[in-house]
Formats: sequence, structure tokens, C-alpha cells
Amino acid sequence: MSANIYWRPVSKNNKSLNVLAPSSFQERMREVGLCLPCTVRQGDASLLKGMAAGYGREKDRPNPFDQILELLEKYDEVELWAEY
Repeated sequence: MSANIYWRPVSKNNKSLNVLAPSSFQERMREVGLCLPCTVRQGDASLLKGMAAGYGREKDRPNPFDQILELLEKYDEVELWAEY
């Protein structure tokens, strides 16, 4: 089941990635120990880059891993969770 993934810099206001994340995204996150809800940190960036490279890319749908990586360039930590 697809879910809308939300994020916030740690201790800031909630913001949505504005992209639905299919269950395959959530499964891959679970496989590497990042079950939603979770906090991702700069140290997770290399792991997320590898996951982004292996994730299916479609022109019409942004890659959630790429969007999380963009957030980690701005913030040291980002909280993530899903709402169905």
C-alpha cells in the first residue's frame, strides 16, 4: 500500500515530501534497519545513495530516496514517517 512520507528537521515543523512512496520503498527502508518512523542522519547518506541507485526511476514519479538525500544535504538529521 502506498503512503505519503513526511519529514521534518529534528525538532522543527512537519513537512511532506509530496511524493507517495510505494510499499517497495518502505520495504527497502525496513531491510536496512530504517523502519518508519525513523530518524536518518548524515551517516546514513551513503546507504541511501546505494538504495536510490537501485530503485526504479520513472519520469513522472520522483524517487523518495533522492528527496531524502537532498534533505540530508541541508539538515544533519531528518525524521521520517508515513501516513496512509
